[in-house]
Amino acid sequence: MLRADSRRRALRFLLEDPNAVSVSELADRIRAPDAGSRIRSDERTDSRLDRRIGLLHNHLPLLEGMGLIEFDRRSRTVVPTAAASALTPLLAAIRAFERHGGTD
Repeated sequence: MLRADSRRRALRFLLEDPNAVSVSELADRIRAPDAGSRIRSDERTDSRLDRRIGLLHNHLPLLEGMGLIEFDRRSRTVVPTAAASALTPLLAAIRAFERHGGTD
């Protein structure tokens, strides 16, 4: 479940800011190694659409099925569940490992 970098980045962002976020905003946030960074509008390319499609059709349904997020398909917003917070230490450990030269 956490093997995919996009899922880890999405969960980290959602846990850092547990307010409802749109799928488009989440797609912007998961694009960079620093999941909390924003991108300028002129940096938005087709890859943003690819990330959004990946979220909608792959990552979000999986995370929702695991009980880690609530995904409102009508408004296309996402919030983490209480269960997701249990993964915070694991996500932090994976991030530290990656920053020190680890790989997926």
